[in-house]
Amino acid sequence: TVATLAVLVSVVIGVVIGIVSGTAGGRVDWSFSRVIDFVLSFPQTLMLIALSTIVIDILQAALGTSRTPASMLFMILVMGFFGWPYFARIIRGQVLSLKEREFVEAARSLGAGRVRIYFTELLPHLWAPILVYTTLIMPQNIATEAALGFLGVGIQAPTPSFGSILNDSVHYATSDPAYFIFPGVTLFLVVLSFNLLGDGLRDALDPKADRQ
Repeated sequence: TVATLAVLVSVVIGVVIGIVSGTAGGRVDWSFSRVIDFVLSFPQTLMLIALSTIVIDILQAALGTSRTPASMLFMILVMGFFGWPYFARIIRGQVLSLKEREFVEAARSLGAGRVRIYFTELLPHLWAPILVYTTLIMPQNIATEAALGFLGVGIQAPTPSFGSILNDSVHYATSDPAYFIFPGVTLFLVVLSFNLLGDGLRDALDPKADRQ
């Protein structure tokens, strides 16, 4: 849930900024590029650990809920915020190669506005890279959430989480190794599955790939 919603946040912000930046060009493109560089300069995991205590307490007080929903919302927002620049750069690069194509020029000549060009003309041609990169960034978010849970920052018991289970299993590593092995292998298989899915989609959706 955390990984999926964080990717959704990253996709929405990154796609919108990538399309606008690539299409507008000039100062708009330069400004967004500097914002992307600024966000990428922050280490995501370190910021998650540093901000966790303060922000989770604020969210918990504001929402009036227990710590687990506040922790989930915190990780979704932070991972989504630090994940959108990668989407924005990929989409911007695709838009730069599409915005001078004939169908975009035809839409402009017919009086299409910017919003129509962004989301009606350009967006349908961007689903392939969006889908591929989504499946590639999902395992990264899953692993990040597990690492935070292992460090005691993420979701805690009784809500199940790979990180909290692995953290608990350390105490039983010698007496019952299966308690550590099975969640570790499961986490490995989940991350590997998404990576293989991303590689397969990239090969399947690449028009230049060898089909033989």
